Amino acid sequence: MAAAIAADRERQESIEIAKLHLRTPSTFEEFKTWASEETVLDTLMRALGEDPALYLGLEYPSKDQRKQMRTEHAGDLRGERAQMRSMSPDEDDLRRIVETSAMIEVLEAPDRVGVTRELDAVPVQTKVQFKMSSTNKDQRFLYLLHINTFPDVKANHPSQTSVVFPNKFDGGNQLMRTDTDLFVPSQPSYLSFKPDMQSQREIFYLLNTSKPLEAEENVGVLPKNLQKLGLVTLPAIYEALRTAATGSGGNKLKVSMVKMEMFSIGFNELIGA
Repeated sequence: MAAAIAADRERQESIEIAKLHLRTPSTFEEFKTWASEETVLDTLMRALGEDPALYLGLEYPSKDQRKQMRTEHAGDLRGERAQMRSMSPDEDDLRRIVETSAMIEVLEAPDRVGVTRELDAVPVQTKVQFKMSSTNKDQRFLYLLHINTFPDVKANHPSQTSVVFPNKFDGGNQLMRTDTDLFVPSQPSYLSFKPDMQSQREIFYLLNTSKPLEAEENVGVLPKNLQKLGLVTLPAIYEALRTAATGSGGNKLKVSMVKMEMFSIGFNELIGA
């Protein structure tokens, strides 16, 4: 009983925290003062509760290929770290050495650093394919979001969240049956990560809804070419998720969410070919 009460209190606290972020900013500068987009979505996901009926994973490259990529990347990082150590490192170099050592540990032994599962690492420009499924009979719509954790400050994007699916190549995001998997891209052909020198953590969220998100207030038409979401659209999605979590509102939208993290070996902005 006590555990149930504590869990309910944590859920309510998550909802209240999320409410603090649910207002439309008037300027780009005001938007940047918000909590991170990952924090807001994580908070809403906790409020919605865990749903084992929802699955998100990386189908391509294969599991064996990704394991080999992780091993090779860890070896490359060891070489980079040794080179930095041999060059009278300054404060910035020491910080990079620590970060590099942490990434090596995550790639080689995630259980030692508190990661409950292996985090995949995919080189930039490698074509990727996601596998998604849901056995929720009354929640047939799927949306895949990506957060850019290494933003291009010169681009002045209003947010760092983009819609990976549906998109202009694969638009059918309504599951006709709950016993089938959905692959995006339908063939591993157009999604990859931009080439650069950075290796970054990737964040993906799969949303499973009972109705199209586009029909929710102020959401409107979602971009189809991996553009960042705008100053109105992203907060409107937050509000739709909050409403589903609290059970408020008249439309009774049902939503489930699941999160996936990985590393890109190189710059981390997902692009379409």
